[in-house]
Amino acid sequence: MAIVISILALIVSIAAYFQSRKTGSIALRCEAINYVREAYTDLLEGRLNAKTSNSLREAYQLTKLVFSAKIAQQLDKLTGRAFLLDHKKDEHKTEKDWNEQRAIRDELQPLLAQMQAEAALNRWWP
Repeated sequence: MAIVISILALIVSIAAYFQSRKTGSIALRCEAINYVREAYTDLLEGRLNAKTSNSLREAYQLTKLVFSAKIAQQLDKLTGRAFLLDHKKDEHKTEKDWNEQRAIRDELQPLLAQMQAEAALNRWWP
């Protein structure tokens, strides 16, 4: 009986540890999510400029610190693709560039949802 209680106490303490780590990084997580929202809004409005790339870059810098490696890797790829497109003037963009811009926008939406789900405090395990 004592072993069962000890195992349950261990499980609860591990869950509390992960919850405390999430609580400590909530401000950085919110900031990263807000940067991604800014970039997503720009892309929804058909803009991909230096501000958009900068928002994605700032989000990536924070994401490396407080989100999973999978999310950081996805955001890194999107940031690189956006950076390449933001240096082209709109009048010099080809149909391929516009399609790439729409693809970035479409990939950013599920990534934002993943970030919000990972940042939620109601999950007790990482």
